[in-house]
Amino acid sequence: MAVPGEGPKQARIMIVGQNPGREEAKARRPFVGRAGRYLDTVLRHSGLDRATLYVTNIVKETMPGNRKPTAGGDALAACSHR
Repeated sequence: MAVPGEGPKQARIMIVGQNPGREEAKARRPFVGRAGRYLDTVLRHSGLDRATLYVTNIVKETMPGNRKPTAGGDALAACSHR
């Protein structure tokens, strides 16, 4: 299941992860699992409001076995908009 990005399209800051995990796929929201909780902590300590940022992943679906996408791989090509 695809996990779209979220936040204002004209945000001045964009955060891009590599690919959503199981929790993100279930919620259909980026950065809601363990990495998302860490991101929220870092943002809070930095004085940034997540609602003002655009948060997304370079690959929009969970990789089999939660593996990392590879350069030149099918997952990156499928998510590339040329």
